[in-house]
Amino acid sequence: AAGGTAISVETVDLAFKPNVLTGAANQDVVITITNNGALAHDFSIPDLGITSPMINPGESVTVTVNAPAGDYKFDCTVPGHADAGMVGTLTLS
Repeated sequence: AAGGTAISVETVDLAFKPNVLTGAANQDVVITITNNGALAHDFSIPDLGITSPMINPGESVTVTVNAPAGDYKFDCTVPGHADAGMVGTLTLS
C-alpha cells in the first residue's frame, strides 16, 4: 500500500499468530490473514466495522484498515472461537 503498511497474521486452530499487530494510524494498513489451521475462521475488528469473509484452511484474504491512533481488539466471529482465545490487539500509532 502506497504510504501505508502491510501486515501478515495467520490463523491456527483457535489462535492468531501473532496476536499483537502494529501499524500506522490514519493511513491504509493492509492485513493479510492466512488460515494455517484445520478449521474455517474469519478476522473481525468490531470497533471499525471490519469483518473478513470466512477463510477456509489453506486460503488467505486481505482487509484494509485506515483508522485513528489507538488499540483495536480483533477476533474470530465463529461461535466459541473468541471465547477459546482467538483474539488479539491491533495498535495503530
